[in-house]
Amino acid sequence: MRRFHRWLGLGSTIVLLLALTTGLLWAYAPYLYWESGYLEKKHPSPPADYGQVAPIETVLPIIRERIGPEATLDTLTLRTEAGTALYEAGGPGVSLLLDAHTQAILSPLTPEFAERIARQYVAGEPPLESVTLLESYLHRSGKRYPSVYQVRFRAPKTPEIFIASDSGKILEEQDEVRRFHFWVMRLHQLNFFGFRKTLTIIPGTALLLMLVSGLWISRRKRSKARARKEPGKLPVQGGH
Repeated sequence: MRRFHRWLGLGSTIVLLLALTTGLLWAYAPYLYWESGYLEKKHPSPPADYGQVAPIETVLPIIRERIGPEATLDTLTLRTEAGTALYEAGGPGVSLLLDAHTQAILSPLTPEFAERIARQYVAGEPPLESVTLLESYLHRSGKRYPSVYQVRFRAPKTPEIFIASDSGKILEEQDEVRRFHFWVMRLHQLNFFGFRKTLTIIPGTALLLMLVSGLWISRRKRSKARARKEPGKLPVQGGH
């Protein structure tokens, strides 16, 4: 039991040191390496001209023809993206962009429009390195998105923006520093192999077993000490 307790203590110490190190890096990231502006536009485009947009009565038949008569349409929003007035149609399995002036369907986005959106989230005016359409993108939250643009720029820390090709919404903003920080977060939570945070039960169980084994060893020692003090009794010999 003592040997089990010692090895368990050694393993728990390593896990606790790992949790302490990653926890400190996580907590003090804004003061050590994390930069502000995450998922915020660094170059917000001015609002588009809504004066000559097509009326909803005109765009609804176009959207309905595209998504099909059986699809459910929950929302139709007029918004600006990269200086362009857009209608965004949404519903279960529906995500569609339409130019509010020309009534042209914009989903899926062209690489050029994806770059325009991505540049709003990158500081400065770095040159474009690549625009790649990913068939499937696994977000760090564990959610998987289909058809996502990865827009990468040639700049220090290699910034890259991930954009849904249908809705034009930004899903993630990364660079070398943020990739390191997200790795620290996963390491702190033991968020690997698709287990999310459930692997934290392992160090938790180890600490509980160490507490139980420590109490058992302490009780055995007290029992032997009492036996030595009582006359006519021999100490109990316990096996290990």
